[in-house]
This record gives sequence, structure tokens and C-alpha cells, in this order.
Amino acid sequence: MTMKHLTRLTAVLVPLALAGCGTLQQSASYDREFKPQPGMKVEIGPVLNLSGSTNIADIVPLFRDALGEELTNNNIQWNSTLTGIHLVLSAKIVEYVPGSSIKRWIVPGWGSAAMTVHCELKDSSSRTMLGWLQVRRTITVAGFDGWHAVMCDVADEIADQLAGKLSH
Repeated sequence: MTMKHLTRLTAVLVPLALAGCGTLQQSASYDREFKPQPGMKVEIGPVLNLSGSTNIADIVPLFRDALGEELTNNNIQWNSTLTGIHLVLSAKIVEYVPGSSIKRWIVPGWGSAAMTVHCELKDSSSRTMLGWLQVRRTITVAGFDGWHAVMCDVADEIADQLAGKLSH
């Protein structure tokens, strides 16, 4: 193998190893009458761990922080200094498997990390449910911090979906 081939192989494998590979599944449904007001923001409501996983004791605050960061990045996070009607997003972590990076390195797919979160979106004043969304992310190959990457990817996808809905 020449140095040129080794360089090309490294250029492909290093990003793969750092990021990991897997799947992203998403679904959402919104009330037909839901018409977001311009500039509408989203408050993070209750976040619950219903997965039964106790591998990471602080999964709820870690996910809440990741979701807050992604809502802020999308400029849709509500905070207590703002006034007016906004949306409240509650999240239920229904599946969480931190996986094992060592196992993913040995046999891709073995030791997969996975997370599924089901969210409900409600009006802040009437508490009327306006919609729901669910996101599932897996990391099946390589990756050093699959447990954290699935969490951040799920939070990012939720925020992106909401930002898209609020911009229409």
C-alpha cells in the first residue's frame, strides 16, 4: 500500500471513527389548526426518563441541556424574560442505550448506542396539545462517545423540526 492510498484511507476512516454511523428516524404530527405566530418560541417543559435505563444517572439534565442548546442555536428557545404566548415542549426519553464504543470498534453494530424521545407540543396558556414528534437515533459503527452523540443528535433533530414548523 502506497502512502497515497494510506492517506486516502485515513481521510475516510478518521471522520467515520470520530462521528460514528447509524440511523435517524423521525415522525411528527401537528394539529391542522396550528398556525405559529411570527417569532414564537419554545419553552422546555418536563423531561422524563421512561426508558428504564440507569446507566447514566443524570440523563435528564444532560438531555435538557442539549435540547436547550439546540433550541438556542435555532433561535427558538423561550425564557422567563420573554412575555406572551409561547409553546411548551415536554419530552419523554422512551429508549436509551449508551452502547459500547469498544464493541462498536470490534464488530460494527455490536454495542450500538440508541435513543428515542417522544415530545408533545402545547400552547402555553391553554395547555392545548398542538402536536407531537418522535425522534430515534442510533450509532452502530465506531464513535468514541456514542452515548453523548445520540443525545445531541436527537436534541438537534427535535430543534430543527420545531424551527422548520415555526418558520412556516
